[in-house]
Amino acid sequence: MKRLPFVLAATFVVAGCGSAPPVEIPDATPSIPEEWTAADSASAPVVWWDSFEDERLETLVREALLQNPDMVAAAARLDAAAALARIAGADIWPQVSAGGRAARQQQASFIFSPPRDFRSTSYGVSLDVAWEIDLWGRLRNQKSAAAADLQAAAAEYHGARLSLAGQTIKAWFAVVESTRQVELAEETVASYRRTAANVRSRYEAGVRPALDLRLTLVDRANAESFLLLRKQLLDRARRQLEVLIGRR
Repeated sequence: MKRLPFVLAATFVVAGCGSAPPVEIPDATPSIPEEWTAADSASAPVVWWDSFEDERLETLVREALLQNPDMVAAAARLDAAAALARIAGADIWPQVSAGGRAARQQQASFIFSPPRDFRSTSYGVSLDVAWEIDLWGRLRNQKSAAAADLQAAAAEYHGARLSLAGQTIKAWFAVVESTRQVELAEETVASYRRTAANVRSRYEAGVRPALDLRLTLVDRANAESFLLLRKQLLDRARRQLEVLIGRR
């Protein structure tokens, strides 16, 4: 029974000295063929949305990548992960700190007649060196973990850029489509209004019955209601695009 505390203490010491097992990071580099069957990539656009050849669309995508709140937050997380990775790697090397001090004193002595003042100035310089020997691999594991977090933050950042660019382009095409639908609905309303005016003049002249006039007015009212709906959808699409590009 007397050996039990010693055995327990030795067990805790051995367990505390253990280090995390080495982690093998898989190689995620894609295999790129030496030759391509497609055209030369030198003539390809720098970013994929440049293939639409629309300057306004390119401007909106760049604005979204710079001002979108989620994109700004992702960039901040990437910067923070990079800073933590640098801090984690700094503990492996010796830490040197230097300091300096200066002091000035003034004393009065009444031994002499008349009394005299004595002034003294002292300077000091200190140099401290601290180095934690990474005997059990704690610092190396900490650095590896910070590097992995940095890679994850970088992947999240680039993924967010691609996702935001795709959403912005999709919203842009929704605005273009809604604009064309509004223009078509306006032309339809104008056509029904001209038809209603012609039928009314013929009705007043006694050539067309009242039923034709009423049916024409119903068609005109339906076209005007459809135009109002299309305008609402256009406003909604524009608002969605403004939110994506960070406008308020």
